[in-house]
This record gives sequence, structure tokens and C-alpha cells, in this order.
Amino acid sequence: MNFSNRSNIIEEVEVFLSSRSYLVSIGSGIFDEVATYKNLPTGTTALIVTNAVVEKFYLDRLLS
Repeated sequence: MNFSNRSNIIEEVEVFLSSRSYLVSIGSGIFDEVATYKNLPTGTTALIVTNAVVEKFYLDRLLS
């Protein structure tokens, strides 16, 4: 499924794992777009997959 945020298309890819299936959101500017995470279950932890190139741009922001 694709949907638009303010300036970009965000793609959602479903990972099929029987009862543990989940969506992965891929796109530019998704941290600032509430629609990408507003319906997620409330929790105390999250997993963000990245690499060393992207980390230097976003890590401090994500940890704050």
C-alpha cells in the first residue's frame, strides 16, 4: 500500500509471519508524519533498522 504524506509517497510492505505479521513503512520524511505511527500499539520499545550512513543524520533525533 502507498500513501502520501506532505511531500512524498510512503510505501508500506507487509512482512508475513503468520500471527506475527507486521508492516514496514518506507519513505522520506516519515518521522515527521504522524500518520505513519499514530495507529501503532502503545509500547515502551521500538526497533528502527538503519545503517551507518543514515545513522549520522537521524540517531540523535530518534534518541531524544
